[in-house]
This record gives sequence, structure tokens and C-alpha cells, in this order.
Amino acid sequence: MCKNQSKSGRRKKVTFTMRADQFAFINKEGKWIVEEGDMQVKIGRSSADLPLQGNFYIADTREIRPAKRGFYAEVNVQ
Repeated sequence: MCKNQSKSGRRKKVTFTMRADQFAFINKEGKWIVEEGDMQVKIGRSSADLPLQGNFYIADTREIRPAKRGFYAEVNVQ
């Protein structure tokens, strides 16, 4: 999550860099994995107002080490 205040009518470029392990979950065997597949990102003022969206693809299913799992995306505002 990143909160950015901008004056009305002004535009800013916001870039998020996310690690694949941020999409990990615990599978039926109790292992942390990142699963191959299409992902969707939605951006807006609140969960009820998400006018921006994008898609990306995770190319491979892999087990990850939970101690090294990332929780926050790197954010750059220009």
C-alpha cells in the first residue's frame, strides 16, 4: 500500500516493484509456494474504487523459503 497526495489536476508516475514471493501461499502439503499463472493488480482510492488495473504472468511454480519472503513492494513516485 502506498498513499500519495497530489493536487487536483496534477499527474505523478508511481512505479511498484514486487517480488514473486509476495504472491506465495501455503499449499496442501504445508509448503510455501508461488504458483504459475496470470495475476491482476488493481489500484485506486479504496477497495470500492479501483479504476486502474494491470496484468502480469508468473512463469513458474516454485517453493520458497518463508524466512526470506517479502511483504512490501518497493515504491517510486516521480
